[in-house]
Amino acid sequence: MALTSSASAADTMFRANPQHTGVYDNGGILPTNTELWRFKTGNTIYSSPAVSNGIVYVGSDDKNLYAIDAVTGTEKWRFVTGGGVFSSPAVFDGVVYIGSFDNNTYAIDAVTGTEKWRFVTEGGVFSSPAVSNGFIYIGSFDNNTYALDAVTGTEKWRFKTGNAVRSSPAVWNGVVYIGSFDNNTYAIDAVTGTEKWRFKTGNSVFSSPAVSNSIVYVGSYDNNLYAIDAVTGAEKWRFKTGWDMQSSPAVSNGIVYIVNNDNNLYAIDAMKGTEKWRFNTESSVYSSPAVSNGIVYVGSSDSNLYAIDGVTGTEKWRFKTGSSVHSSPAVSNGIVYVGSGDNNLYAIGSVTEKGTLIPAGKEISIPVSYNSMISLFVTILVLCIFGIGYYIYRTGKASHSQIPDPIQQPESISLLKTSRDLIFISSKSEDFDTTQQVYTFLKDRGYNVFFSQVSLPDMGSSDYRKEIDSALDASKHMIVVTSKKEYVGAPWVEAEWGLFINEKRSGRKSGNIITMIIGNIRIEDLPSSLRYYEVIPFDPESFEKILKYLN
Repeated sequence: MALTSSASAADTMFRANPQHTGVYDNGGILPTNTELWRFKTGNTIYSSPAVSNGIVYVGSDDKNLYAIDAVTGTEKWRFVTGGGVFSSPAVFDGVVYIGSFDNNTYAIDAVTGTEKWRFVTEGGVFSSPAVSNGFIYIGSFDNNTYALDAVTGTEKWRFKTGNAVRSSPAVWNGVVYIGSFDNNTYAIDAVTGTEKWRFKTGNSVFSSPAVSNSIVYVGSYDNNLYAIDAVTGAEKWRFKTGWDMQSSPAVSNGIVYIVNNDNNLYAIDAMKGTEKWRFNTESSVYSSPAVSNGIVYVGSSDSNLYAIDGVTGTEKWRFKTGSSVHSSPAVSNGIVYVGSGDNNLYAIGSVTEKGTLIPAGKEISIPVSYNSMISLFVTILVLCIFGIGYYIYRTGKASHSQIPDPIQQPESISLLKTSRDLIFISSKSEDFDTTQQVYTFLKDRGYNVFFSQVSLPDMGSSDYRKEIDSALDASKHMIVVTSKKEYVGAPWVEAEWGLFINEKRSGRKSGNIITMIIGNIRIEDLPSSLRYYEVIPFDPESFEKILKYLN
């Protein structure tokens, strides 16, 4: 099987190339787990970095696209959008293309950071752009995939799917391949926008397809990795994993690498679909693997970036960040760039004292720099500010309007303070019936659950705020139930899930946050902070799906 070509030094994009194989050129230098620098943004980095002409481009949930010197880690410029930037940038011919959850796709001058054009859709843009033959291809939560003129930003065509498009398009041989929440993977003529074929899976397709040797590889929320004939759309094989797949496969030297939420990285024979090996991390994996010179790099919710031998599946090294690593790594000139839930972009590799790259095996110790000391001071300052805000939240005088009057005198709820697996359920009183079903379902299966509208009367407590705060402190997982976007944005509901997410991003909580949506509410109606985590539509199978994330 022939090697898939990797991205050039000047032009790059999500998954390294238009085929989305995830194969990077390391410049002949094998990265080590030495931290070179870290760059602090204002929020979590889900975006995958792109490296071009000595500059690293990356988006952040703080609504900015950043351009950072690849060697020193100093900021060159930032571009402010109106929403979280989960999309990964593509760099082509001196222009950076990026999507934002403010519904826009932007073209930005790679050197100056000035806007060249923007294209507005009717939904948030989570998808990462692919650039090919003068076109930008990108999906939107408005259910469409778009083809835009790379120079002018004018629409060439749009292709309508049956639901939101979070997947990022792969382009090969004049065809665009992309997945949709409507459970399909589509093949679309890159010039005309007409459908060539569609392939049905058993659940939503968040994963971005990869194309190699005329085969499309794509993961689905139905727990399967599929190999599909790129020309006919016929299934070649499927590989069953232990959980759903949100990440995208990498393909190199006849092996497909894929991760999912069962904590494993899998290596699968690209032609046969048989497992060669698996590597277990300590938590779920959303990051998509990158391959460079026979080494697979992947992040995990256990806060580590791993380097794994692509042939044997043995660990070469790991690098610990301050929180979950959902960003997909990029490799360039012996350096691995990756974002973390601790709000930092990391550069990990080997350098000399003068800052020039050195070959692998000649590492030197790097003294703590002045910039590192400043970074530590800023981190401590941010934590102090968060602590003050948390104290204000706890001591506020607002009442919790959703809680019925107590019947009994207050009693101790020490169980909440000692339980490590408490599940906190948050919802508006208008969604009581469905929320109670979730509560009862979990209680009947032996789970320790806190749902204020049921739990507080059962406890006989009169100090609502104290008991809710105790439950939030003790909770490992959170389930948000909502039927309307105004309900999930109600002050007390938002305060509860917002606090849980902040605790999770800071590394103080390691469990999952799950949003169950009821009725006509759409995923794009949810706040951007909730969209990235698990969202489950209410249906007969939804309760069983919740169990998967809790276990």
